[in-house]
Amino acid sequence: MKVISFVGILLLSLLLACSPNDEEDYTDAEEKLSEAFDFDIHIVDPEGHSLSYVKHYNKGNYVENEQKATLGYSVFEEEKEVSKTEEQIKSEEDSLNMEYIYGPYSESAEYQITISFEDSEFLTDPNLEYESEEIDEQTVHYMEKDSGEFSAVTFFDEVMFEFEISLDNDLTQQDAFDYIGNVITEHGN
Repeated sequence: MKVISFVGILLLSLLLACSPNDEEDYTDAEEKLSEAFDFDIHIVDPEGHSLSYVKHYNKGNYVENEQKATLGYSVFEEEKEVSKTEEQIKSEEDSLNMEYIYGPYSESAEYQITISFEDSEFLTDPNLEYESEEIDEQTVHYMEKDSGEFSAVTFFDEVMFEFEISLDNDLTQQDAFDYIGNVITEHGN
């Protein structure tokens, strides 16, 4: 009886260990971003989307106020595959003084987040009409552009998160706010 119980537990353990995991492991990218920004950064997938790329600009330059990263999220119907050749990646990295620290798995992104040390002065530009919304006690400045793009900005201490989200029939402004709320929750507000 003990042998059967042991075999049963062993088989159950193997089954659980081999079962697919829907959440991807972004630990390496999160660690590199957190180090570059001296801020604990968490990568949060929007519903139905998965991380496609993380670009870290100013490669090799760790001057605090010059850091910038862009994260893109796409829908993947099949398994992710790198979307560029090694030569294309190296050429882009060299010409833009950046490095891919994740991906690239797709050229396009329905959700894009840019993380930087930008200050809030651009919010006072008279050509830009931002509205404000409080989400989990965090101020989010946002606007919907004529092109259907939804743009939003929020600050965590000195670190700015700028969201560019392509709205359409399947992706609404409420979906954008829900996602921004998830990012805010993950970053401790």
